[in-house]
Amino acid sequence: MNKLWRSLILVAVVAPLIISGACGKPPDVQQPSTSELECIEKAQENFQQGLMHRHQGQLPEAITEFCRAAEINPNEGIYHWYLGDCYEEQQNWDAAIASYSKAIELYANSRLMEQWHLPAAYQCRGFCYSSKGEISSAIEDITKAIEVNPKDGKEMASGLYSFRGLYYSELGLRDQAIADYRTVVQLGDPYWVERAEKALEELEGS
Repeated sequence: MNKLWRSLILVAVVAPLIISGACGKPPDVQQPSTSELECIEKAQENFQQGLMHRHQGQLPEAITEFCRAAEINPNEGIYHWYLGDCYEEQQNWDAAIASYSKAIELYANSRLMEQWHLPAAYQCRGFCYSSKGEISSAIEDITKAIEVNPKDGKEMASGLYSFRGLYYSELGLRDQAIADYRTVVQLGDPYWVERAEKALEELEGS
């Protein structure tokens, strides 16, 4: 994945953690007990350790900590998202897809998620599908990401349309690719506009 795009998604997803459940129990049922709060705190400790290892490039250690966090509190989508991120970095596409799918499931059913989480998870899973050569599945995920992307999220939208344009091109769907790249130009983000204009030159000149 493009390194700048990965960093943008990492920034979007690493928002302050919102407690959506305690040790696997659904939210809003009752106030968490002392033992449940201890579980939540322990999971977050493991998560923070995982982040430290991830930022240092220590992927096996990061995966271990994120797995521990997810085992303690499986209802926290960001733990599964970061597992997916590590597996993606290892090019373990199936494991990454499974982790992103769990994050998507949790985000889609949460009233408390950060607005960037769901589109980011769809985008990342789409990239994994594309890396496996499953371009149609990648397009489906990017389309879902576009649908749930916040209206004010023009920077992320630019990247999403750019990637879908690329995937359309790989399938030989020239008209759809051109339409997406033109949307990128209209959105006006300089980083993505430059790349979209180059792609349009190639597609419209062919």
